[in-house]
Amino acid sequence: MNAPDETGEDYDDDAATGVQHMSEVRAGNGKLVTLTLLGVLMVLGLIAGQCSGWSGSSGDGSVAVTRFMAVSICEDAVKNRLRAPATAQFPDPLAIPESGNRWRVQGAVDAQNAFGALVRSDYECHAWLDADGDTVRGRVVSMVQR
Repeated sequence: MNAPDETGEDYDDDAATGVQHMSEVRAGNGKLVTLTLLGVLMVLGLIAGQCSGWSGSSGDGSVAVTRFMAVSICEDAVKNRLRAPATAQFPDPLAIPESGNRWRVQGAVDAQNAFGALVRSDYECHAWLDADGDTVRGRVVSMVQR
């Protein structure tokens, strides 16, 4: 609705009072939905990219053992030896690649013993790709309480 103002110029009543027509609101909501969907897709893409490190491919169809996989498998193997595995904390494990798809993981674990006291143990674990080419295995070679 255009009406003359005090200078004789036409102006839009709705624009002057901040009124927004529903067609403009719907158009704005459509843009918001589109931007939201784009954002969600980007986040999912980033998550998928991070997860791909878990099942790294060596190019020949078999799985390549990554540092993340070796540390995770070895932490699980160490937890299997603890009285209170839920209390386990692993400060800065060291993963050393060896020949082929083999890793040596060394570190410490802090966990509660049978009496509830927090104790630290040093461990060494080996992780490797099993003969089937799809399974990563881990074995604790040594674990000594300090």
